[in-house]
Amino acid sequence: MKNLLSNFVYNLKMYLKYIVKVGFKELFFDVLILVLMAIIAAFAYIPVGLVGDLVRGFITSFVSLKGVVAALYNWLFLAFQGICSILLFMYLFNNRYDFKNDKVVPIEGSYTLERKDDIELNNKDNNKKIKNEKNEFDLPKEKEN
Repeated sequence: MKNLLSNFVYNLKMYLKYIVKVGFKELFFDVLILVLMAIIAAFAYIPVGLVGDLVRGFITSFVSLKGVVAALYNWLFLAFQGICSILLFMYLFNNRYDFKNDKVVPIEGSYTLERKDDIELNNKDNNKKIKNEKNEFDLPKEKEN
């Protein structure tokens, strides 16, 4: 949980830096993705509400809930539903925009942030490795009749 919150704060900060540098097309898609994530996170209300109704039905079979107790019960489950929706949104946001692990999936033509600790490989080293790999394996010769 602590890791989820710390990653969300970091990813949100990096997302704000990222969103400033994109064009209108990418901005439209990013806003659309955020709205869809919020809608998906709102679906957390349904199972928590079902559990709340189930618990309320169980409690009311033994004791009647009226007045202040019913209002507190409703407030408690509404707060729990809101917290679950916010946590689900954080989880979805961290999976979509994971700047910490460099797993941001950019939209075509968008500007991506470059990491400073990237290691550049020389093309000469790659060509030598490919040539060595080709020379190591010889194919069997065809049998002549």
